[in-house]
Amino acid sequence: MPSTVFLFAAPPIYPVLTRWTQGSSFAAIVRKMHGHAVFRQNSRSREYMAAAAAVEYPEFAVSQHIGPKDIATLDWSLVSRVVLLWPDSSGLGWRPIEQKVRTTLGTQTELVVLNGRRRKFALASAKQLYLRRFLEKSFLPDLLLTMGFFVLSPVLLAADLVRGRK
Repeated sequence: MPSTVFLFAAPPIYPVLTRWTQGSSFAAIVRKMHGHAVFRQNSRSREYMAAAAAVEYPEFAVSQHIGPKDIATLDWSLVSRVVLLWPDSSGLGWRPIEQKVRTTLGTQTELVVLNGRRRKFALASAKQLYLRRFLEKSFLPDLLLTMGFFVLSPVLLAADLVRGRK
């Protein structure tokens, strides 16, 4: 009997940085980065994601709702679809879980994502997704914009002063 499994997790966003900086003075910086990323992420709760899954999939049952630790215990020959319930829009921190699921999936098993914005899509190629996650985690666009602001502001001020504007 084919079935659908719903996987929910709220993984850490910076697990490697947290491990590396544990006990050092940089740990506070990593905690601040994590707090900022979580705030921007706007994560949904487990209950919210369960309700979203129940709306999208009428066959949803709490018994099919598993966590990452249950991946190894499943009989994957009975699973026809795995729905990853990302609490945010892009699945920050989900890469290790996705890799673990992909290595244990059967060949006919469908891998689908339902994110916190209630968007549903098949998780096929993840290169663009990995790039988006990198940009979100690294704050690179924010840093580039801030640097551009600091470089461009004196130039604009000088241009205004030359033109006689205050």
